Amino acid sequence: MKTLVLAEKPSVGRDIARVLHCQQKADGYIEGKEYVVTWGLGHLVELQDPEGYDKKYKEWKTEDLPIMPEKLMTVVIPKTGKQYRTVQGLLNRKDIGKVVIATDAGREGELVARWILQKAGCRKKCRRLWISSVTDRAIREGFAKLKDAKEYDHLFEAAVSRAEADWLVGINATRALTCKYNAQLSCGRVQTPTLAMIAKREEEIRNFKPETYYTIQAETVCSAANGNPDPTRGSASVRGSAAKPVQDRQVPGNIGGSQRHSASIRFQWRDSASGGGRTFSKERADAVCRALESGTLVITKADRKRKKTPAPLLYDLTELQREGNRRFGYSAKDTLNIMQRLYENHKVLTYPRTDSRYLTSDLVPTLRERVDSCGIGPYKAIAAKVKNRKLSENLPFVNNAKVSDHHAIIPTEQVPELSHMTIDERRIYDLVVRRFLAVLYPPFEYEETVLNAELLAAGEKKSGRVEGEKRSAAAEKESCRNIGDGSDTGVRDKKISGSQNQESAARDKKLSDSRKLEFAARGKVVLAAGWKEVYGELGEDDLEEEGETESAEVLQEQILPAVQPGQRMKVSAVRCKEGRTKPPARFRESTLLSAMENPVKYLESGDRNQAKTLSETGGLGTVATRADIIDKLFGSFLMEKKGEEIYLTAKGRQLLQLVPEDLRKPELTADWEMKLGKIASGSIRRDRFMQEIRGYTQELLHEIHTQEGTYRHENMTNKKCPNCGKRLLAVNGKNAKLLVCQDRNCGYRETLSRTSNARCPVCHKKMELAGNGDTATFICACGYKERLEKFKERRQKEGAGVTKRDVAAYMKKQQKDAAEPVNNAMAAALAGIRLE
Repeated sequence: MKTLVLAEKPSVGRDIARVLHCQQKADGYIEGKEYVVTWGLGHLVELQDPEGYDKKYKEWKTEDLPIMPEKLMTVVIPKTGKQYRTVQGLLNRKDIGKVVIATDAGREGELVARWILQKAGCRKKCRRLWISSVTDRAIREGFAKLKDAKEYDHLFEAAVSRAEADWLVGINATRALTCKYNAQLSCGRVQTPTLAMIAKREEEIRNFKPETYYTIQAETVCSAANGNPDPTRGSASVRGSAAKPVQDRQVPGNIGGSQRHSASIRFQWRDSASGGGRTFSKERADAVCRALESGTLVITKADRKRKKTPAPLLYDLTELQREGNRRFGYSAKDTLNIMQRLYENHKVLTYPRTDSRYLTSDLVPTLRERVDSCGIGPYKAIAAKVKNRKLSENLPFVNNAKVSDHHAIIPTEQVPELSHMTIDERRIYDLVVRRFLAVLYPPFEYEETVLNAELLAAGEKKSGRVEGEKRSAAAEKESCRNIGDGSDTGVRDKKISGSQNQESAARDKKLSDSRKLEFAARGKVVLAAGWKEVYGELGEDDLEEEGETESAEVLQEQILPAVQPGQRMKVSAVRCKEGRTKPPARFRESTLLSAMENPVKYLESGDRNQAKTLSETGGLGTVATRADIIDKLFGSFLMEKKGEEIYLTAKGRQLLQLVPEDLRKPELTADWEMKLGKIASGSIRRDRFMQEIRGYTQELLHEIHTQEGTYRHENMTNKKCPNCGKRLLAVNGKNAKLLVCQDRNCGYRETLSRTSNARCPVCHKKMELAGNGDTATFICACGYKERLEKFKERRQKEGAGVTKRDVAAYMKKQQKDAAEPVNNAMAAALAGIRLE
C-alpha cells in the first residue's frame, strides 16, 4: 500500500516528492514506489455562500436576515475544481493506505487539509508533517518524526470556528448595512477596528493645536586644568568599526588628564522641575538667556558609565513587514509574497507566517550550519567572525516558552543562489540574514559621559564641591540679571555684553521662581561595535514609529573634553531656538501594522484585563491575515494612500458612524482570539463558542435595524454608468484611480489611471498610466508626459525587449561555451588534415 502526501502548494509538493524519490509525474500529482504526492492550490474548499442554502439569498433583502444555517456547509472552489477532483480521486484509490497532511504547519494550514479530507469523505488513517522550512533536510527529519493527525484535532476546531464566526458576523452585518443604506458597506471584527484606529489618529491630528516652544544652548570655554579634550569621545554613530577605547582611566573625581587645554562644550538648559529641555514661555527663555550671558557654568556632576546594548530580536512576520515598508516602501502583502518565494522556491528562509521572535533550544545545534550556508558573498566576512563563537541554549534569543507554532524567521541550511534572486528578494533576504548574524554577535559597547552644571552668576562664589550647597538670595538675583532687550526669536547667538537693564532684571528674577538654572551635556565613545558591525554603512538606527521625537528632549551627543566637578566654564555664546510642536504622524503601512499588533492604546474601555488579553492574543488579526486586511480596506475604498500616508475616505468615515459600536472596538477580536486559543488547547468546547457567536450576530442585526443614520455619496461624478445609467463614483484604489457604479448590484468599474512600474526618464519616479488603447499616456508628478506608443519605442531602443528567458538562454550558452575548448571550430576543421 502507498501513502498519499497532501501539500498546500505545488512548489512544496514537488520538493517533498523529490526527497521521497517520487519521479513519475502526472496531472496534479507525482508518484513513486512508496509515496504519491499531491497538493492544493491554497484552499480548494471554502464555506458555502448564502445562495447555496437557498436561492432567495442571491438577492440581498433585509427581511431575509439573519442568515443562519443550522450547520455551515463547504463547497469546492470552482476555479480550483480540477485539482480538487484529482486529490479526491487519489484519496479514494484502493492502493492508498494512509494519508500524510503536509500543509503549512499552522491553524490555517490545518483548515486547508481537513476541509479537503472532509469534502472527499476520506476515512483513512492520517499522519501530520510539522516542519518550519522546506529544505531537503527538514523534510527528511519531519517524515522521520510524523505525528498522529488526531493530536491536531483541536487546532482544526479552532480554525473552523474562526472561519464560521467570521462568516456569520461578516455576512449578516454587511448585508444589513448594505440593504439599509443602499451602499456597498463592508464590515468585520478585524477590518472595522483597524479603520477606527486610523479615524482616531486623524481626529488627533485635526484637534492638535501647535504651540511655540524655546530651547536654550550655552557654548562654554573650558580652559582650566584637567580640561584637555579626549578625541575618542564623540559620535555614537557606528558604521562598521569601533572607536579606540578610552585610555585615560583616572581616580574618582578627576575625569580626564592633567594638561591645561582650551576646549568648548555645548550645554543645553534643562527645566529643574520637569527635566525637559524646552519652555513654552518666551519671557522665561529670554530671562535664562540674559542670565547666561553674564554668568559662568560650574560642573556639579560628571558621570561616566559603561553600557551595553544587545542586538534587536530576530524577525517575526510583522516586524519584517514593518522593516520592508520603512526601508523599501513595500506593502505588507508585497513583503509576505517575497517571503513566500524565499521560503517555497529558493528554500533559503524558514516559515514566514510566524508571530515569534525567538528560537527553540532544539535549533541551537543547527545554528552553525545555518551560519555556514548564508556566509557567502557580502556576508562572508561578518559570518566568519561568529563561526568560532560558543553557541549554547543560554543565548538571549532562545526561549521555548515564547515560541508557539513557529519560531522566528531565520536562514535555512540551504546555500543561497544570490544571482537567481530578484532585487526585491535580495533585499528581504539581506534583512533576515543580517539580523540572524547580528544576534550571534556580542553587544554594542560604549561609554557615556553626562555632565551636569549650574549657572554661577557674575560675582557669585562657589567651591569645587557644588552639590548640596544652597544659593543665596543675592546670588539667585544675580543669576537672572538681564542683558539685552530679549526681542530675538528663532536662533540667537550673542557674545557676552556688559550692558544691563534694571527693569528686565526685576522681571527675570520673578520668572526664575528662585529655581536653579541647570544645564546638561552628553558624549559617547564607542568601545566595541559588536553587533552593529554586521550592518556596517547600512546602519541599524531605531525608527520612531509613532511620530517624531522633539529634539529638545534629547541631549545632543558631542566630543567632550575631560572635566571634573567644581570646574568653572565661562559662557562664550548663547543660542535660543524657537520650535513648534508637531501633531502625531499619519499612519503608514509599517506603523499601521504596529498598531494592529499592539492596539492597547486604542481601547476605549481602559480595562486592564482587556488590555492584557489583547496583548496575549497578538492584537488585531494574525501575522498571516494582517496584510490581507489592509489590502481589503484599500480594495473596498474605505481608505486610500497619498504618497506613503494612509487617509480615510468619505466612505470609510461614514461607515464608522453607521456600524455597530461593538464592531469598532479591538476588544471584540481580543475576546475571540482568546477563546479560539482555548479551543485549540482543548480548554473549551467549539459548540459553546459558536452558540455565543449566533447570539451575538442577532444582537448586531437588531442594533443596525433600529439605529438612525443616513449615507451620502460624497464622490459622485457627472459621468453615467454605461450599464444602468446611474452616476459613477470617483474612488482611489491602492494603486489606481477608478470610476465605479454607485449601484452595488451593477458592479461596473472603469480604471482612469494606475501606478505603473515605468520610471520617468527625468526624475526616475514611478509614472501613472492614464487612458486606454491609443490614448494611453504616462504621466509623472514632475510634469513629464509620454504616450504609451512612444514609451514602448524608447524602451525597445534601450533594450527593454530582452526577457528573462532570453537572459537565461544567453547565460546557459555562455556556460556551455566556457566548458568547451576556445578554438573548438578550428580544431574540428584541422582534425582531418594529415601532415606527412
